[in-house]
Amino acid sequence: MKKNNPIIFLLLLTFCSTVLHPYSFLDKTFYGDKIFTLDARSLGMGTSGFACGNNVLSLSKNPALLSETARFSFSFSGQALVFMESRSFPAHGYGQDFVADNTYFEKINYYDDYAVGAGFNWGRDYIPAAAIVYQPLYDLRFSYEEEVRGIEDPYEDELIGINSLNSDGKISGISIGLSEKLLNIINLGIAYRYLWGYRNTHFDVVYQHSVTGIRNETQLEKLSGSQFSVGATIQPMPRYAFGLAYNTPASAKGTLYHVYEGSYNFYPGLSNNYQQEVSVKYPGSFGLGVEYRPQSKLFSRLNVDLEYTFWEDAKVVEQNSDTTILINDLENTLEIKGGVEHLLYNKTPVRFGFHIAPAFLNNEIVTTYFDLGSGFSFSSFELGISLEYGSKIYREMDLFPDGDLYSSFGGENRDEKDKVKVSELRILFTLNFNQD
Repeated sequence: MKKNNPIIFLLLLTFCSTVLHPYSFLDKTFYGDKIFTLDARSLGMGTSGFACGNNVLSLSKNPALLSETARFSFSFSGQALVFMESRSFPAHGYGQDFVADNTYFEKINYYDDYAVGAGFNWGRDYIPAAAIVYQPLYDLRFSYEEEVRGIEDPYEDELIGINSLNSDGKISGISIGLSEKLLNIINLGIAYRYLWGYRNTHFDVVYQHSVTGIRNETQLEKLSGSQFSVGATIQPMPRYAFGLAYNTPASAKGTLYHVYEGSYNFYPGLSNNYQQEVSVKYPGSFGLGVEYRPQSKLFSRLNVDLEYTFWEDAKVVEQNSDTTILINDLENTLEIKGGVEHLLYNKTPVRFGFHIAPAFLNNEIVTTYFDLGSGFSFSSFELGISLEYGSKIYREMDLFPDGDLYSSFGGENRDEKDKVKVSELRILFTLNFNQD
């Protein structure tokens, strides 16, 4: 919540922009939040899984793992995410001494999604295992709202206006993969992925006292493209297995719409509406995984993965030209993942893991995840469930700032950045059916 004099209200109206600029960490790119894994077993072990996997959802990690699936297999995965964020700016007393962080925004958002796949493994030489999987790839949803209060009397708490920033959309994919086992120790795999999606972002200012407000909308529609994945696994010794996987960059084409509506009692309405055909390039990635099975009375597995994503190549380009209309100086990322699985005497799995994920906007902003999972089997079915908690703290510019590039109401030009605290809690379950 912010309090402002009504004179500021009049001044801000003279700075209304027709360009939608980034207002938050989540809104700085078209690319969204990456879905790290689809499988409960993988999530319980820190989202690792380049070297091991036994269901068709492993196709999203490494297509070579399809050779390790049952003769017929089916998997369904569902997940729910609670996303908690707070923003505060430093408050100073007399002499500019720091007093406390003044929290002006707190939000809890809820998200959910699912993945499903089926496959067949003939188990014969020169006849590859095959699978098809539907999966979410990137999540583009978020929601922010800020109330602006205050009139000439600072002791009043009258609502003057509301700033809101919302986005809806996601990028999904259907993958078709093949895998062949060679010499009983090597698996080779390849997959084709067709991806599609949309994004609809709204920045709205709603004024009180019969003022209609401002609407700044960007839509990315009819986005579709494709990419390939190749992978390999090798188990040279009974206690060691290694996995490699590479995803090519994905080029998707779509239509970008921009709509601006601004009208109020003091100035004539503004308009800057257009549409543009664009090509969105998503980054390629390379993954390396190792699995170690130590000698133990309890059957154990230790997994460590490294995944390098080439975010510097991501950009949005105007079609039929070489004009780059959106590039964000993104940084390549190296994710570190690790986990342990123990099978108890009744064959109940217990899994622990961690995942360190730098942000592609700034590698110094790192989310650390901790994971816990288990599951049980009955007949030909296997149910896995995992929990994940992640958090990060970073500094970022005001969510709704003032300035000639912004249309927010009640914004302030603060020299110091906001302190942003983010926590995530995810639950994921996977139901597998395996028939040999």
